[in-house]
Amino acid sequence: MKHFSLILFLFFCFFSDRSYAFYETIYPRPLENFSGLSVQEILSKRKDAVQSSKYFGNLDYSPSNKVFQIEDHLPWISAHEISCYGLKSTDISRGPSRESVGILNPELLYYVNISTISIRVNNTECSSADYFIPDYITLDKSAKQITAHINYSAFFNKNHAHNWIILSDSNARDFGYNYAYADLASNLQFQDKNNLASGIMTTRGFYHRGGACKLPSGCNNYSPYNNGIVFYLKGVPAVLRIKLWKNHPTNPSDPADITYVMKFE
Repeated sequence: MKHFSLILFLFFCFFSDRSYAFYETIYPRPLENFSGLSVQEILSKRKDAVQSSKYFGNLDYSPSNKVFQIEDHLPWISAHEISCYGLKSTDISRGPSRESVGILNPELLYYVNISTISIRVNNTECSSADYFIPDYITLDKSAKQITAHINYSAFFNKNHAHNWIILSDSNARDFGYNYAYADLASNLQFQDKNNLASGIMTTRGFYHRGGACKLPSGCNNYSPYNNGIVFYLKGVPAVLRIKLWKNHPTNPSDPADITYVMKFE
């Protein structure tokens, strides 16, 4: 009986201690070239990504019309071209598309919008280290938390300079998380005084036919630029923890419907 009581006690301690929380590690899906594809083809890829998601796969999901305002057969901005050459690129849509990061990885409720790295003072070669795509993602369903782990050190060690981090919140909005607040913003500085850590913000991201690529046809791209979710890191490690709600909370201390964490390591 004593042995049984000891086993029962240890069992209780194991499952009540959050240090033993059960979580699952996944890895981002690779980028794809969306240029020239139809709306139906892209939304099909999005649905497949959500249905195969180990966090959102059980949802009765349809892409939000407010988020996906895209048009058929347009160019999409290339991750490599915009990162390496910016608008001086001779073929801005060549290669895997920048926005495919978020569309094919629904777990990334916020992700870094790959931008032109204009701070190449050392003429370093551009690479995927400039994209800030997470190395891996941890899912804790019991805590309703997703954590993206980003190797910022690889970027800094290569470029020897910092760069603004411009976030996209289209995935959060697509899943109906309309309100957000960062209750932890460690070792980072926001661009604007009215930001994700200063008060509750609405999620606003969407994809549409825009002029960001400067092509006559326009291109399907993410919008808008939102000063409230732009920041730079003071150093590493840095952490941004975002509470998300579908309905407007009474105040920022209300329990979140889901928590999304970005760890820059």
